[in-house]
Amino acid sequence: DVYKRQVLYSGFTSKSSMVAQISGSDGLITIDSRWHETQGYSLEKEGAIESYLNPTTGRGYAHEIAAVQQSIENGALEQPEWTHKNSIDLASLLDQVQRLTKATLH
Repeated sequence: DVYKRQVLYSGFTSKSSMVAQISGSDGLITIDSRWHETQGYSLEKEGAIESYLNPTTGRGYAHEIAAVQQSIENGALEQPEWTHKNSIDLASLLDQVQRLTKATLH
């Protein structure tokens, strides 16, 4: 049915449990606390709950470090998934955000 709706709730600025929940007419998905670096999630459907573990590697840059190591071993200067131009574009975007929000780096 194309008219089904889902709702996502979570937040960084409010006092919350840091889980994310996506609810819809067929069930509920709960992404475990600290949803943005979760190790698992659960699916509740028709009263039954199934939990899934999804362990991550490291906290933050583990995948980037592995990609750099792979590039060095292969003699490549960049990865096709994230090029030097992508890095320059991101730095430019972050500079624009900083200017627009008058944010300062400490």
